[in-house]
Order: sequence, then structure tokens, then C-alpha cells
Amino acid sequence: MGTTTLRIVLPASWACPKAEAIQVQSNRYLRRPTTVVDFGTRLQCRTHLSRASSSVIGNVEIPGTCQLRRRRKFFSSHGPAKWVCSVVDSVEQGEVRLEERDAQCELVEPLRQLVEQRGGDVESADDRELLRFLRSRSMDMDKAAAAFVSHQKWRSEYVPKGRFTEADLPTELDAKKSYWIEQDKKGRPVLLTLGRNHVYNKQDPGEFTRFLVYALDKAIAGAPPNTHNFLTVVDLKGIGVKNLDSKSLLVAFEVLQNHYPDRIDKIFMVNAPLIFNGLWKVVSKLIDEGTKKKIIFLNNKNLTETLLKEIDAEFLPKDYGGNADLLLLQDAIVSKGPDAPLETADQSSYL
Repeated sequence: MGTTTLRIVLPASWACPKAEAIQVQSNRYLRRPTTVVDFGTRLQCRTHLSRASSSVIGNVEIPGTCQLRRRRKFFSSHGPAKWVCSVVDSVEQGEVRLEERDAQCELVEPLRQLVEQRGGDVESADDRELLRFLRSRSMDMDKAAAAFVSHQKWRSEYVPKGRFTEADLPTELDAKKSYWIEQDKKGRPVLLTLGRNHVYNKQDPGEFTRFLVYALDKAIAGAPPNTHNFLTVVDLKGIGVKNLDSKSLLVAFEVLQNHYPDRIDKIFMVNAPLIFNGLWKVVSKLIDEGTKKKIIFLNNKNLTETLLKEIDAEFLPKDYGGNADLLLLQDAIVSKGPDAPLETADQSSYL
């Protein structure tokens, strides 16, 4: 069996940490052997680190390949324990950067216990995903645990292969209703939907839901590391009676709220005609308040100005005041997720 060499890097903001108090532990929730490394006994490193830049405390060799947990505890010489997180989960040879996390991380372990008590799969439960469910349920542990277990059951039954491919949604993709904006000013991909290309009497409800999962998974996979949310733009220009589909709109919000909580940063509804108002009055009453706060309606007067605050002109499509051409969702390629080969796609990395 070979060895894994990990280069351990601490954030610059940490002053005089006690390196001997740091531990890296393989994920006991995965079906892999647990490896605990105490740097005080296994690693030669400096005791006092510079605050000027990220500080390398040294290298450590571990037998085999180490599956690292995302949850870490760091003990500072100047205060209580801090929760930290690694951006690397599975490495053969690589660098591990430890990053500070907020106080919400202290709630992850008790939430895991509640998920397990309710029959959830804690082996595949991701700390960041658990926190998203917790925040979306107003920090109510019981509601978050119940929602997460329900989501896991839905995902395993509805997406048994872990993802959908283009072959699973031919009608939706042929409609050319969804487009890919390469990035916003935070480096996140943006999903653009043209409402006029959605015709309700041509919808297969099952395929529409598969399409939503495909699009959202792709956006998550294309986002920068440690980015948990992204923007969406819904263009309602030119819609008519044939495009008014309250059922599909409610399904979309239901999928977002129940299975992708806290994934959407903002939803820009642009060019909404008067005919949309009646439908929206009905649908908006059935959307939770947290989601409604993220929805922003833009008209012709403030559309370009607002979108350019979020997306640079080189990436914003020409129809909205930018310089970019439209790119169909299915034509955008990301390195992981729905477009990756099935045998190599790592679904857990983008959920």
C-alpha cells in the first residue's frame, strides 16, 4: 500500500496556533478505515506562524488514500476551540487548507445525530449540505433533520444513478428554454430561462422535474470551490397564455425549497408582462418567505444596470446589455456533474 502526502496549510488570520493540538481525521461516516493524525507527535512543524500569509505547518504521510472529513477542530492558544473546514475531501497526494467556519458548524454534529435517529444516511451526509437545510428551516434542528431525511429518500428513489443525462430529458432540451451564463462577478455560473419557450400543454411533468435536477446539479458542479449558491435569471418577455404554467412553476419552487435549500442567491424575474401578474398572485402565496425574499423583478428601466452589477459585460448576454452570445445549457461543459462520464462523476462533490 502506498502513502498519501498531505501539505497542511493554515489561514493567515490565525496567530500563534498550537500545531500539536490539530488533528486530521478520515471520515468515519464513509465505509473506509479511520486514520487519525496528531501533528504534535507525527509532524515536525513551527509553533509560531506568521500572520502575513497562509502558513504551511508541514507535511505528513498517511498509509493509503485518506478520506478527509470536512469538519475540523482547531485549538488556539488565545481562546476556545474554532471550527474549521478543509476544501479537500479525498486526496492521494495534495494540499489541505484549513479554513475558519462560523458558529453554525457547532450544530452539525447534533443535527447528524437527529438525522441518524430518523433513519437517515449519515455516511453520505455533507456538513455544508446539512447547514443549508438548517438555515432554510430557520435553525430548527428537528425540521432540518426531517427535511434532510426526506430529501435523501427522494434523491435515492428519483435519481437512482446520482444524476440525469441529456438522454433523460430530450423534449426539455429541444425546447431551448435554458441557457448558461459563464460566470457572475463572484465566479459563479448563472442559469437563464426563457419563459416564452416553455409551453405547458407539451410538458411531461416527470421530464420537467428531471430537467430541473439536471440544470441545478450542473450549476452546482460548475461553481467555484466552497461556493454554495448562485444566481438565476428568468426572462418572461413574450410569454402568452400557452406559456402560463402554474403547476410547473410550483414544481420548480418545490424542488428548490425541498431539495436545493439555500442554493439560490437571487432570482431575477425580468420583462414580466401584465399577463403574468395574475399567475404570480396565486403562485407567490404558496412559496415560503425565505424564497420570496430572493426574487427580484426587473423592468426595462433597471434591467441592464442591475444585471451589470452582478455580471460583467463580457459574460452578460447581448439581449440584456452585455457582449456575450447565448449558450444553451446542454452545450456548456463542466468538469464534473451531469456532463462527466458516469463512471467517474463524483456526485457527492456537487450536492
